[in-house]
Amino acid sequence: MDKTRGNLGVRSGEVFSRRTVAGGLAIGGLVAAFLATAGRRDALAEATPTAAPTGPNRYVLKGGDVEVIFVPAASTGTARLDYRDAKSSLTFTGDDLVVERSHALGQLVSVLIEYAADGFDRYLTLLVPEVNPDEDGGDVPIQTAAIVTTHWTSIGGPALVKGPLQTYAVVDLDGTAEFGTT
Repeated sequence: MDKTRGNLGVRSGEVFSRRTVAGGLAIGGLVAAFLATAGRRDALAEATPTAAPTGPNRYVLKGGDVEVIFVPAASTGTARLDYRDAKSSLTFTGDDLVVERSHALGQLVSVLIEYAADGFDRYLTLLVPEVNPDEDGGDVPIQTAAIVTTHWTSIGGPALVKGPLQTYAVVDLDGTAEFGTT
């Protein structure tokens, strides 16, 4: 039995090729062809509005006994993160920060906040959302999170660590994305 799908001339069970889909542009519509040829991620990126070209100058955040101020590199030329909790007050700049972009999460900023030889390394990873200014160009209230990851270590290697090698604690943060001067 020779069943075809529409006027594309594709038999049931056949795989769609890019050429077949592109040929069906007039029939199937621009969106279907774009999704099939460019892929879902590219189409999503094209369909998703982007943040303002210049983002916040500073993020001021607090949750529990944790306070974080993050100044993106675009504001000052060098990114800076100030971290404070009940035990310590730390400032990180330049190579002390690992800044990554995640399509799903926004910007991820990681710093080493504590180290104990033959014990653990503790990192803070701040989830930094893209933020557009409000109508007046003023500060915008935000909610985000930081993940404190403890990497358990041993001088004898990871085989001597019993249980998980990483544990996580999530810190909920509230604050503002500031668009004024720093």
